[in-house]
Amino acid sequence: MNWNLNIQRTLGGNTTLMVGYVGSHAVHQANVTDDQNMVLPTTLTSAGYLWPLPVGSGTTLNPAVGSIRSLYWDSSASYEGLQTQVTKKMSHGVQAQASYTWGKCIDAGSSGGPVSDMYLNALPSAQLFDPRARRGPCDFNLSQVLGVNYIWRLPTPKFGEAAMSYLLGNWEVGGIFNASTGQNFTLLMSGDPLGQGNGAPNDYPDRLSGPGCANPVNPGNVNEYLKLNCFIPPTAPAAFQSQCANFTGIATPPPNGQVYCANLFGNNGRNSVYGPGLIDFDFSVYKNFPVAKISDVFNVQFRAEFFNILNHANFQSPLNNSTIFTETGAPVGGAGAIDVTTTTSRQIQFALKVIW
Repeated sequence: MNWNLNIQRTLGGNTTLMVGYVGSHAVHQANVTDDQNMVLPTTLTSAGYLWPLPVGSGTTLNPAVGSIRSLYWDSSASYEGLQTQVTKKMSHGVQAQASYTWGKCIDAGSSGGPVSDMYLNALPSAQLFDPRARRGPCDFNLSQVLGVNYIWRLPTPKFGEAAMSYLLGNWEVGGIFNASTGQNFTLLMSGDPLGQGNGAPNDYPDRLSGPGCANPVNPGNVNEYLKLNCFIPPTAPAAFQSQCANFTGIATPPPNGQVYCANLFGNNGRNSVYGPGLIDFDFSVYKNFPVAKISDVFNVQFRAEFFNILNHANFQSPLNNSTIFTETGAPVGGAGAIDVTTTTSRQIQFALKVIW
């Protein structure tokens, strides 16, 4: 189901403004998992799902077979967004457009295609026994997106001889500017601390609610992008101690009278942390050489195009270092470090284009 409401208004003879609200809701969407043959949790407690104790003692759904690749039609999704656009049609040699979107997409799994990890930040085997356990921002969610493009046909100078007008006339410059907030991703624990027993187990750490942990990242710090002090292995109230397995790799006590609980599903949910934003500016210069002797529309165009002209480094979310604890609860070295960019360095190309 899709709905939208927008208002459009002319601001001048060649400029229009559009402001709109856009929404959608989908149910019974496909969701794929690499291996659903897993040990299910025994209890849903006030602290979350608990797996059998001792860890690894549970029985998979079908112990007579190996992995079970599954397709479920139990996912749902919703989107709400504010969309704005200002458009200036070509007049006085200038054409421009600016678009801005502020919205959010939430679903219970974005892997509706033939593979479970269609996106770099996707989980190969989410918790299909409960859509609520995997509900979070869509893998492709971008909260804010700004796009600006323009073309400016420079005026031909009125001074000089014909040769000067031919040399300095028929120039165009253009640009495309894009900016967006970062890609969300999921923090994980390595191995199989819960004892799920399938081919692609996953567990989340807990997020603390201390100062600065509402946004647990260090913008601009590629070596320590995550505030690792905001995360700990899963903990439960002391009353759950008899139901919890201990982590063997933790030397510090848990905070606030809690107990570490290796067989408890962590509370830092899917896609709950956001990576660095993106800024990119592409610039172009064109020179047109009309050849009237051949045709009124025959034109040879020289093009110089500069991609990422500012040579701005756009970093990817730390997907290669999103596992921050081992299955024993010990910290993972290099967790949260960024090692990949999402756009190329400055690229320059020249071309000739014949138009007739």
